[in-house]
Amino acid sequence: MIQFLSDDLWNTIKSVSKRSKRTKAAVAYFGKGAADQLSLKKGDTLLVAMSLSNVSSGQVSPDDIQKLYDKGVSIYNLGNLHAKVYLFDNTAIIGSANVSNHSANYLLEGAVLTNEKKVLRDVDRFISDHCNERVDQDYIELCKSYYNPPKYPERQQRKLSRNTAEQLSPLWVISIHPLEFDKDDEVEIKKKLGKYEKKRSHNPRFELSQLRYSSTHRFIRNVRAGDILIQIFRHGTRTQVLAPTRALGVEVNSKKRRAYVWIEDRKQTQKRSWTDFEKYLRRNTVTGITMLSTRKIKDESMKKVLLRGF
Repeated sequence: MIQFLSDDLWNTIKSVSKRSKRTKAAVAYFGKGAADQLSLKKGDTLLVAMSLSNVSSGQVSPDDIQKLYDKGVSIYNLGNLHAKVYLFDNTAIIGSANVSNHSANYLLEGAVLTNEKKVLRDVDRFISDHCNERVDQDYIELCKSYYNPPKYPERQQRKLSRNTAEQLSPLWVISIHPLEFDKDDEVEIKKKLGKYEKKRSHNPRFELSQLRYSSTHRFIRNVRAGDILIQIFRHGTRTQVLAPTRALGVEVNSKKRRAYVWIEDRKQTQKRSWTDFEKYLRRNTVTGITMLSTRKIKDESMKKVLLRGF
């Protein structure tokens, strides 16, 4: 069966969504009020373009993402996603509609509804293949600090970038080792503590941490808030690889020529030994990463492998 939907699109989406036992959706924008439009529940999946630029322009609402996260919905970020694909059990709806009140109330949308098995399999595979960058509480909190409500209908439409090279968030692999923070470090950290307390999730499983670098280090010049960090932690003869975390921001003390990357770490960080991680890289034909690596990963396929390694 293939059916075209237009005027009745959102009534159909809401109806099918409520009846669905399993929902997977890949939708670029998830605006204010979206959590009430789509009946997502624990175990469902949402792939969304939750980049900081989309959040700051009001295209994605962190508060609505929070509601789904609290329900137990699995949420993933893909910055250059522009698809609007919904899979409800044995029904797929593919069209133009983002999940937003603006779409439901002001825009003329169009979509195709189908239950053809091959299409269902292809849609399922499309969504699953792109669910690599999981949205956690710390990233939701960071997004809340960037969010600006959209201004309809006066707002200028954002031009879509033709550069599709950056799909997932920027990802760094960084080599670190223990450093003793002195009194100057403590003073600088205390100055900025209030700022980053506002950005943190306040989840008891997380805590604020800082990584210290030289202010002239290449990594410091290029890392940005929202970037994902995989730390290769070297301590004596022991080396471990820590699960991905996000940079909340960077503070530079030019006088002391020091810089601090603020992150929100899990108190019980998932780790892999370097030996185990190196075997994982070889199995997935990833080259160019060593215990001493500090580099930005630009290859999207490599990003996927690294993010799935924990």
